[in-house]
Amino acid sequence: MTTERVKTKYKVKWKNLFYVSLIFILLGVLIFGGIMVTKYFIDYRDVGKIVEKIHGEVEVKNTVDNDQIKTFKQSPKLSKFDIYWDYVKLGLIDVDMADLKKMNSDTIGYMEIKGSDFSYPIVKSDIDGYYKNHSFLKKENQLGWLYVDKEASLEELEVNNIVFGNKVYGKHLMGAVESMVNSDWRDDKNNFVIRYSTNYYSTLWQIVSVYHTKESAHLRKDFENEEEVQKFADDIISKSEIRFKASALASDKFLTITTNGDNSNTVIHAKLIKLREEQ
Repeated sequence: MTTERVKTKYKVKWKNLFYVSLIFILLGVLIFGGIMVTKYFIDYRDVGKIVEKIHGEVEVKNTVDNDQIKTFKQSPKLSKFDIYWDYVKLGLIDVDMADLKKMNSDTIGYMEIKGSDFSYPIVKSDIDGYYKNHSFLKKENQLGWLYVDKEASLEELEVNNIVFGNKVYGKHLMGAVESMVNSDWRDDKNNFVIRYSTNYYSTLWQIVSVYHTKESAHLRKDFENEEEVQKFADDIISKSEIRFKASALASDKFLTITTNGDNSNTVIHAKLIKLREEQ
């Protein structure tokens, strides 16, 4: 009889220990989650202050075309009523890179998407992946910044010119892209333009595709011949979740803006339609 009571007490103690341990684990998860959420909001707030500072101190000017402007040949089947003819009339942008470089010496350009809050400097670091977890002011921040790969060409445009950014929940950085493609922005064909200015050139790009993907085909940069470029062009057009009524040729150069997560990424592709080389 006594033995049975001892065993019962022993079992009750182990059962209590299990519940106490479970409570501590759950508390630990909640505390850790709370810390991470708090840190995210602090980083998000800091990025917001940086964006406000940039927009307050750096002037983005619209420029008037001159004899240095080059427009790029479109498909011979292009209708004279196509929106392209309205796009190429738009001015390029001019930004004082010296002002931006005072804030961050890694600045290589400035980019904006018409009709959206996407209007930011682009950076490039010699340290691989540095801006995945550093802000424009080079401080640790999980939102990172918008950047090009350290191997990216700056003086000459490549076939596929890629700008990366972290997936952001909110209106800043790549969060502006996600908000944009899920809003009324997609219903106005006048918005489908990207302007990108660097020390070497100012450019105008027509957006031809927007989609989400878990694959990496949009990151391709090396092409053996025009057939491979045309296959790439056809592929990105076919994937678009927005019907842009746009085409792309093997002779085109492309701008790709993409999140850099391990799962599904948001991707925007645009083709070059206008360029002015800077002297």
